[in-house]
Amino acid sequence: MNKFLTSSSALLALLVLGVPAMSADLPARMPVKAPPILEPIFTWTGFYGGINGGYSFGSAKTTARPAAGVQTFNTKPDGALAGAQIGYNWQAGNIVYGLEGDGQWTDEHDRLTCVAPTCGVTNAIVRNGLPWFGTARARLGVASDRWLVYATGGAAFGETRIDAAQSTIYSLADTDTRLGWTAGAGIEYAFVNNWSVKFEYLYVDLNRHNAVATGPGVAPVPFTTRWQDNIVRVGLNYRFSAPQPVVARN
Repeated sequence: MNKFLTSSSALLALLVLGVPAMSADLPARMPVKAPPILEPIFTWTGFYGGINGGYSFGSAKTTARPAAGVQTFNTKPDGALAGAQIGYNWQAGNIVYGLEGDGQWTDEHDRLTCVAPTCGVTNAIVRNGLPWFGTARARLGVASDRWLVYATGGAAFGETRIDAAQSTIYSLADTDTRLGWTAGAGIEYAFVNNWSVKFEYLYVDLNRHNAVATGPGVAPVPFTTRWQDNIVRVGLNYRFSAPQPVVARN
């Protein structure tokens, strides 16, 4: 019995003393890696639409050719404008390209009097106006996260108006929808994921508006107006679909 107790006590002491040593020999537990933090990537890809407003100023050089000689009216139409735009962007890397169309109402007009004897025996008056115009353009730009700098160009179209009169000799009131071209540049900033604001300049050339004035007892008087315009505007866009893939941040 004593031998059994002595042997049991020795075995228990050996186990107690050996556990720490065995624990020291075990490999250290590997730290658990925290899951990656997912962050959205901003992209300009998607449909968008919005409104804009600004100012237009240009030149409308009108030439009349009555029997008495050539009459020239160099008007400088200007006025406020407002409208809307819609488009689609694609982004590849930091290159953004897309298509945009817009329509504008304008209050752009000017009136000028040609004084006799330059205009014959009496004064002549011409008024030029641009009630509305629109554009269909391509855009190509470089993005830096939420900033986009771009160039743009394409087709322009609009309604030009000529009103002219020279006493009782002739009169004219004519409108024409003209087709021309436009080019410009802009900068856009997305202040939240789906909203952006832009500043844009466009040069618009609507070519020549030809019309004929008539009067009692006189031959028809040909009129030609060469219309060129400058557009400065600020716009607000809402992007309807803006995919936002995610990436891991270490």
